Amino acid sequence: MGFQLLHLLVNNYTDPLQAVANEVYFTRNITYDKVSSKLYDSQKSNVKDYAEKVGSAFYNHHWAIFDDVYTRYPKIASFFKRTAHSFNGINQTFVASVEAYDYPVYGVQYHPEKNQFEWLLSPNRDPTAIKWSQSISNFFVNEAR
Repeated sequence: MGFQLLHLLVNNYTDPLQAVANEVYFTRNITYDKVSSKLYDSQKSNVKDYAEKVGSAFYNHHWAIFDDVYTRYPKIASFFKRTAHSFNGINQTFVASVEAYDYPVYGVQYHPEKNQFEWLLSPNRDPTAIKWSQSISNFFVNEAR
C-alpha cells in the first residue's frame, strides 16, 4: 500500500487507486521507461536486461496505479516521473516504479526483497534475479547514507 499511499499524499488524498484484476501474487518482467532513473541507471546492463526479459519483479497486491492516473491527476504527473512498467495477468500495463522530479522520493509497486527472503510464495530465485533484487536494495541503502 506504500506505493499507492505516495500517490494519494501527492494528490491530497484524492483516490487514484484501481484494481489489478484477481491476481494477487505474480512474478513479471519489468519494462524500463526511456527516462533517466537514479534507481535503474546504476544497475549493471546484464542484470537490467534480465529483469526485462525474465520475470524478476514479484508483486503481492490487489491495487495498482495505471497510466491514466497521470493524465487525470496533474499534481501526480508533475511530482513523479514513471521509470518502469509491468503488466498483470490480463495484460493491463501498470506503473511499476516512480521517482520524484525534485525530491529523493522513490516508489516501487513490486517487492524487491521477496526474491531473496520469501519462501512461502514463489518469486524468482535465479541468481540473476537475486542480483537484480540486491541492486535495488543497495541503491536504497546508499541513498539513506
